[in-house]
Amino acid sequence: MPLPAITTEPVQAEHAAELYADWQVAALYPYMPDRRYPTVDGLRQRLEHLARGAANPSHEQWLNWLMRDAVQGDAVGYLQATILPVQDMAFVGYVVFHRYWGRGYAQAGLGRLLAHLRPQVSRAVAVIDARNHASVATATRLGFIKTACQPTEQGEDWQFELQLREQGP
Repeated sequence: MPLPAITTEPVQAEHAAELYADWQVAALYPYMPDRRYPTVDGLRQRLEHLARGAANPSHEQWLNWLMRDAVQGDAVGYLQATILPVQDMAFVGYVVFHRYWGRGYAQAGLGRLLAHLRPQVSRAVAVIDARNHASVATATRLGFIKTACQPTEQGEDWQFELQLREQGP
């Protein structure tokens, strides 16, 4: 199955009303540490925080992108990266909204994010709840290798790493 065409744009507080209903679906939350926001304004505040970025960009940079279907224009999820320049690595993550699961958006989005990061860092790390078989499969398809297990209250998180390029500038 070919991957869907997507576009990305920086997350903005103004996206809150558009995203609010998708952010409320309970199926999103068993595998991620974020929470439901009780009001559109609560989500707006969270998105505003993400859009502002890290407090000290020389030590940590944030990418928070809204992911859209390139044909329909619908918001299908979001992509995140925390870039740690000194460590030459980035933590990556994504959420695909429930009604778009199983259509390839995770792989398309994460692939785009990794391509963007490749010139900036040599390694990407994803921490995935071991119960989230779809995300484990997506990471594995993209070449990530499981490198560690961390116990959690729900079971364990698995750390996956992907070498993006040789270390150094």
